[in-house]
Amino acid sequence: MTSPSEVVRATTIHVETSAAAVPASLIAVAGTAIAFASGPLDTTWVGRPNNTGLYLTVFGFAIAGCLALIAGYLSGRSLATDSTAIYRRSSRSVLTLVSYRVLGDFIWLTAGLSIAAAAALLRTLLIGGGIAMGIWPLVLLASSSVLASYTFGLVLGALLLHAAGAAILAPLPYAATLFSSSVLGLSSMPQLQQIVAPYIDQSWDPVLVPNVVPILALVGYVLGVAATCMAAACIIVSRRLRRPNLPLWMATAATLATVAFGLAVIIPWTPNGFARMNPGGVACASASGHVCVWESQEARLSDWVTAEESVYLVAQRLEPDSQRLRIMQVGIDLEGPEDRSLELFNPVPTVTELRLAIAEVYVAAMLAQCVDAPGYGAAFSEMMGLFVDELGGRADSPGVAGGLSVDSIRAEHCG
Repeated sequence: MTSPSEVVRATTIHVETSAAAVPASLIAVAGTAIAFASGPLDTTWVGRPNNTGLYLTVFGFAIAGCLALIAGYLSGRSLATDSTAIYRRSSRSVLTLVSYRVLGDFIWLTAGLSIAAAAALLRTLLIGGGIAMGIWPLVLLASSSVLASYTFGLVLGALLLHAAGAAILAPLPYAATLFSSSVLGLSSMPQLQQIVAPYIDQSWDPVLVPNVVPILALVGYVLGVAATCMAAACIIVSRRLRRPNLPLWMATAATLATVAFGLAVIIPWTPNGFARMNPGGVACASASGHVCVWESQEARLSDWVTAEESVYLVAQRLEPDSQRLRIMQVGIDLEGPEDRSLELFNPVPTVTELRLAIAEVYVAAMLAQCVDAPGYGAAFSEMMGLFVDELGGRADSPGVAGGLSVDSIRAEHCG
């Protein structure tokens, strides 16, 4: 039986001689560059912790997967050719030899992915998005995708042997990503998308959080693929080195596990099945209670309060008896007639963006009696103009100078 010290020594040797050092470094650099090059309006993942986790699943397969495949290909080719006869003369089984090689490479790849993940989470934190511990299944899925891509490359390298194959085959994970999103996503069986490319590409509002069970089923499928590829690599390397073959039951067990987990992904699949309703609490403004957001967004509550107060002051100036509304972030249960749900595309909206969005809510409330009138659109546009001018402090605005008011707009367009 191999002692722990021997395992550590063998793993250390494979880490030091690993072909994954350069691909892992590129994973770290690419992940960091993407995280900090994207602004909150340019991407759906920056700013919301859950969406950052979703981004990591795409990055872990589409980009890190390509680089991991290169590392796997080079290691598979090295094992199968064994130019120095190190593996051919070794007393260890082929499974042990391959396992040490995989472990040494995966330590590098995991380090690279960890740096990329840390960069993404740091970027999200810096722009006020916070960090949610609940995204751990998504990070696990990203790591599993890297391992599966690596072991797939291991098989290809052991099978094809040609050095140029690494560069030619490296884009396969990215190609699978494009294929699954553009073809399978529009087909009659969209549940096959995750089977072809195991990532979750959707934007979740704060009302949704990761659904652990289906994500772990997908992780099981990805790890099953990795185990099957590793078994296939062991069989190929055994034949190349004329060593005893891997026991058939191991390869069979890995294949059956892959099929079982694949069915567990496909059968209960629903369009938004990887998410569930946010069980977290709600944070409301302590002073007025007229603004409530999800607890995970509490760091930005002061911006919401500032925006709501300024819009309400404008509403009072335009119509002194206007009702004060209670602004609730999308997904929070509405309890009273004054409650209004507010959804914003930008996950980290500025105070200005919040003011405009809340102003639209107030305008809609003021024109509630005009919803079915033919002139509702024109009335809404004119009323928003008044709010924008007032929020900007323009006393000489065309609307004000022209004598526009809430009553005149209603009279003209609502009948």
